[in-house]
Amino acid sequence: MSKVVIAEERYQLHVMLLDVSPAPWCRLLIRPETTIDELHRLILRCMAWEESAWHAFRIHGTLHFGRRSGYGGSDPGGTADTALSRFRLIPGERFSYDYGDWRCQLRLEKIVVANPSRFWPVCIGGKWGAPPDQSGGGFPYMNCRQRIRYPSETIDLLADLVDAPLAEPFEDIGQFRARLKDIAAWSRWMHFDRRQLNASFRSVSLAWDEERDDEISFAIGG
Repeated sequence: MSKVVIAEERYQLHVMLLDVSPAPWCRLLIRPETTIDELHRLILRCMAWEESAWHAFRIHGTLHFGRRSGYGGSDPGGTADTALSRFRLIPGERFSYDYGDWRCQLRLEKIVVANPSRFWPVCIGGKWGAPPDQSGGGFPYMNCRQRIRYPSETIDLLADLVDAPLAEPFEDIGQFRARLKDIAAWSRWMHFDRRQLNASFRSVSLAWDEERDDEISFAIGG
């Protein structure tokens, strides 16, 4: 006797970073039961950002927060565990997400029927990577002299880095690595790897890690 598979609904969500050109975006399929806190961590993973700033969703004109990492998992609005389905979003509806100085627009494109056996969440499309999260937000980033504006500029910067020791040697290998990491971070907007993003979804839980948060809280005295 064949096994009966009952299809389930999924939200097709479009996530776009504002105030940046070209605008990084991705298209996700997520469960309606995804919570505010899980969506927050999902967006951080999409943008390759660390948990280092306040954040808030504005849905139907009301602010909603996930847990604040490093402060004992505080949930200022008491809505971290609220599922998206509770907001009764309709296809085409938009809501916003602010993370520190960054702004994102989220849009529920449609509600689709999917096979529940597939791994969720999953990214089904996107373009451009997000700027470094510590670069001050969209407007400062667009006006920053460090911003890499075209792909070949990365090659020029790497060539200068290799040649630099001939004119002015680095103090140690750590300084060289720090500069290399900086160039990689500022060139991130040119690269969007959907397979890599989906692999990260599979390898890391979006749930709040109480043990890790306790360590961060102890480190910062929160």
